[in-house]
Amino acid sequence: MPKVAVFNDTRPMRHFGCDAVMAAIDDSVAARGGDVILHHPVGREWDADSTALAAIADADLVLINGEATMHRDLPVALRWSKLGPHCAALGKPCYLINATVQQIKDAVRKNLAALTGIWVRDHRSAVELHSLGIAAEMTGDLTYFHDLPRHQPTAARGLVLDSADRRHDMGVIAAALGLDYVAMRYSNRGLKTYRKRFLRRQFETGKPSGRIAGITTFQAFAAYLAARPFVVTGRFHGLCFAINGGTPFAAMSLSSWKVDAMLDDIGLGRDRLYQPGQLPPPLTPTELDLMARYKVDVQRRIAAMFDRILPS
Repeated sequence: MPKVAVFNDTRPMRHFGCDAVMAAIDDSVAARGGDVILHHPVGREWDADSTALAAIADADLVLINGEATMHRDLPVALRWSKLGPHCAALGKPCYLINATVQQIKDAVRKNLAALTGIWVRDHRSAVELHSLGIAAEMTGDLTYFHDLPRHQPTAARGLVLDSADRRHDMGVIAAALGLDYVAMRYSNRGLKTYRKRFLRRQFETGKPSGRIAGITTFQAFAAYLAARPFVVTGRFHGLCFAINGGTPFAAMSLSSWKVDAMLDDIGLGRDRLYQPGQLPPPLTPTELDLMARYKVDVQRRIAAMFDRILPS
């Protein structure tokens, strides 16, 4: 049974997209007979952590969950990329998966070159790495590993999802369009939401003002989203969930190119980016077909990636 050490476990963030990504990793490793001996959490240094170092020494291979890491000068880019030369010195295979790579520093580039393999979420990231002389393959985001609930609208109002990008005032958008506004993060009490009468003030403080009980898993959140007529999303994983389930959407461009690059890979281009004051139109048959084809292709790529990392 191959022993696997996983780094950048994002589940402590209590974000539905992160939960779906980590479930995809764990399920894929287990399906190929692997045993995850370490989930090293997001935000924690590893190179002075005796537990992490011991797990690397004991593991047969190391996986780095690349979400929210390899953009420009983020400190986490250097933190996780240093696993490359460390593992190489020990003769341990080390793989970066589920990454968007954009304008990385030279020190990060040198570290990535020491990795055994890299799989990124979009073709634009693969081209970026190839231009730096580093081989990489595209899979798409790991949330597509899951078959999420299909769009079946039963709620009257559309939904606005929050954003980590401070340029986007999603609270103002929700208020102007008369839509419900929720976060993609949750607590033990349920999905974080913003009550209408506090919408503007609560957005400015960044503190959701209420909870929707019972929505504490990514599957439950995906069903909640699929029941809406449409979604305006400031979250990349909110966009992934909408595409996965066939929910009409408008997406915000973010500080990295991950939204625009994924839309390009699907064949939707900029047509589904949010237009101020406008509700997302229904998906056309062509758009639905492109989205379905993309999901099938990404699921195939994800399976092929794990088959190569953990061959039978």
